[in-house]
Amino acid sequence: MLHSNPGPTNEVGVIAGRYDQPLRFEFEGKTLSSEAIDLEGNPLASGDTWTGPHPGIPYVLTAGGDDIRYTIQPQPNVEKDVKLSKMIGPDAARAVAAKIRSVKGFAGGRFYVNEFRTIFAPIQEGREWRYVYAGQLDLAAWFTEPHAARGLSPV
Repeated sequence: MLHSNPGPTNEVGVIAGRYDQPLRFEFEGKTLSSEAIDLEGNPLASGDTWTGPHPGIPYVLTAGGDDIRYTIQPQPNVEKDVKLSKMIGPDAARAVAAKIRSVKGFAGGRFYVNEFRTIFAPIQEGREWRYVYAGQLDLAAWFTEPHAARGLSPV
C-alpha cells in the first residue's frame, strides 16, 4: 500500500505499507534483533544478558516488587500513575510482577517492553549497568491499550 498525505505545511508524507516480519541485521557475523535471542540466534532464558537493541516502552516495577505502573499526563502539569493492580487485580498483578522482580529484585525500578513483547531491564552491578532479559509479556494479563486521543501513553 502506498499512500500520500500532505501535512499542515504542505509537505507530503508517504506511508509505504506495513512490514510484519521481524527485523534482523547481521553485524560482524552476529545477528542483531529485538527478539528474545542472543547474538548467535539462540533463545534467551530469564536472567540472561540482553544484547538486543534497547528501544521499548518504559514501565516501573514498584518498590516491594508486587505491582507495575506507568505515568500519564492527562493535562499539562498533571501526572497520574496507572497501576496494573487496578486493571487486573492485585493477585494477578503480583504474578506478572514476579517475572520482573526475579531479575530486578524487590527494590523495583525501570524495565522495558519492546515490539515483540520482550521484557528487558537494566541491572546495576557495582558501577556498571547490564541489561537482562526478563521473559515474554502475556497481553491477557497486562494494561489495556490507552486511548490515543487522550494522549495517554506510558512515560
